[in-house]
Amino acid sequence: MDEMNKENSSAERGKNGAASSRTSAEQAAQILAAALSKKEEERKNAKKHGRRAHVNAPAQSAQEGENLPEEPPAGETAEAPAESGAADKPASERAQYKEEDKAYGENGQGEKPSQSAPAASAQKPSFTPSQSARRILLEFFDLLKGAAFPFIVMCVFSTTIILFYGFEDLAVQIISVVFGEGLMIAAFVMFGRQNGAAAYRKFKMNEGKRKLGSKDEKILFRTGEYAPWKGFVIGFISASFFLVLQIIKCFGDFQFVNFMLEYACGWAISPFEVINDNLGNVIAQPFYLFMLAFPVCIQGGFYMQGMHAERRRQENINRVEDDKRKGKKKYYYEENDYRSGTVVDMSDERDGKRR
Repeated sequence: MDEMNKENSSAERGKNGAASSRTSAEQAAQILAAALSKKEEERKNAKKHGRRAHVNAPAQSAQEGENLPEEPPAGETAEAPAESGAADKPASERAQYKEEDKAYGENGQGEKPSQSAPAASAQKPSFTPSQSARRILLEFFDLLKGAAFPFIVMCVFSTTIILFYGFEDLAVQIISVVFGEGLMIAAFVMFGRQNGAAAYRKFKMNEGKRKLGSKDEKILFRTGEYAPWKGFVIGFISASFFLVLQIIKCFGDFQFVNFMLEYACGWAISPFEVINDNLGNVIAQPFYLFMLAFPVCIQGGFYMQGMHAERRRQENINRVEDDKRKGKKKYYYEENDYRSGTVVDMSDERDGKRR
């Protein structure tokens, strides 16, 4: 009898142990499911208020798993996975949470990155005082280079065609001045358009390099690139020699100044000299300075016109290249009807004749 009682008591203890372990496994699964669902609700609520609660479910589940009792045998806990299966999250979703945490900050409580970040990065870079001084110097040298050819042309015409305004014959004076000034206008138009087109091409080329992250200082400084005011400055620099000499002339009569004005700046003084020689001194020397507007306005205006012409040319080239890439063929034949719903024969051969 004693042996039977011992066997019954041991069987009961085994049943009670299995039931307790099954109960603890169920409780552990319920605790884990509740923790995960709580974190999911916190994350959703935080998103509604514009901020995001930090989600670190894998780490917390690991900590809670350390405090749980040992997992019973597989046979006795077969029901637990079925009850807690809905609470388990896929690995891809947990990885997504981690990436979002990094985007919001180390603790998951940072602000969302601003949508205007690309616009901020596209802003012009700031330069130190030394870099700004070097930028101005490089731009000035580039403007001098653009004004060099117009100045040379001014000197050449002043020492050749326009120099004939000194003849006593009025017809020769008028012809030399009109013909010479006409050639000067053509030269200013040509140089203005050329400088504007070259500056716009340089702008487009350097813009692509800046997008690729180029660190070259001339590219970052935008040296030589198009700006509307540069055409007027180039014209002013090309005529600055006349400006200095004429200001000196207004304060006194110097032989060297008269020589340079006649042979280097004849384009500016010849119209007024012809008028004064034939009508008397009706125009004072300070009024000669109005000729400064002659190269400034022409070169500045056609500098902008050259930019617009170059931009249209590049747009037309890009349009043709796009049409080629899309396979469009712009052939027009009188025999084809281009009304809607009509198929146009674009084959290489038609009626036995090869195009």
